[in-house]
Amino acid sequence: MSDKFTVNIPATSANLGACFDFAGIAVPGLYNTVEAQLSNGQNIITIEGIGADTIPKNENNLIYRTFKRTFEYAKKRCPYVKMHCINRIPLNRGLGSSAAAALGGIFVANKMMSGALSNDDMLKIACEFEGHPDNAAPAIYGGAVVTSYINGKPIIRHIKLPKDIAVAVAVPEIMLPTSVSRSVLPESYPRSSVVRAMSTAALAVNALAEGDYELMGKLIMQDVVHQPYRKSLITGYDDVVNAALAGGAFGCVISGAGSTMISYCKDANTAESVKNAMVNAFTANNVQASGFSGVIKSSV
Repeated sequence: MSDKFTVNIPATSANLGACFDFAGIAVPGLYNTVEAQLSNGQNIITIEGIGADTIPKNENNLIYRTFKRTFEYAKKRCPYVKMHCINRIPLNRGLGSSAAAALGGIFVANKMMSGALSNDDMLKIACEFEGHPDNAAPAIYGGAVVTSYINGKPIIRHIKLPKDIAVAVAVPEIMLPTSVSRSVLPESYPRSSVVRAMSTAALAVNALAEGDYELMGKLIMQDVVHQPYRKSLITGYDDVVNAALAGGAFGCVISGAGSTMISYCKDANTAESVKNAMVNAFTANNVQASGFSGVIKSSV
């Protein structure tokens, strides 16, 4: 087998607003890279970019741990490796940085084994480290996915988008670990809220699958499970949403657990304009933010 390997792992956005903990998309234009080659007698891990000063550079590194686990899963000897990690996905911002790290090791190990593992195998390994598949699955399968479990086994369905959809992303300088974001959620919900959440999510997925992105955008903003509680953690939330909608977005929601905000738009030009409006709205609230936009291509 060759001794040099490179993989790219996309950022992801879980929840799709109303689809809490069971749906996600791969975000275009933002990804981490892992470059690896076989090493003689020792593991060498270097990091460039986000987290370079804080992320472990030894065998406790998540990318290395999943790399090793992937060989164990395949019942093969784990080789010594020289690994260079280029991190572009912001940490604790709701863009799937931990899933990307886990998959970095899995992808490069699988590439070293000439693609011996299936997508389902790789997802199973990722879920050992991630728990929820809603970030890992879209990074593996691409585009949009919905997920669930049957008897503890993750079930994935890839949504074949009938036409392109553009996204605008604003990333504020607000660190929001998932544990903090989950701490503000209620322990229980009224029956009426559960019914509304189920119906809204079902319709949103259907609208996404049918390419009715305008309806999807309206539905994902009707969430009653997490966004009404998490919005208080994101300074300028209402202004960002209003700016996105005024700029032509179909809908604007929290990406994953936050603090990133993501909007869905009809085309690349609209998404670029909406991205600027969202960043400016954060700036007006004295929050530094960066942004990017891109297009998720049709998969049919």
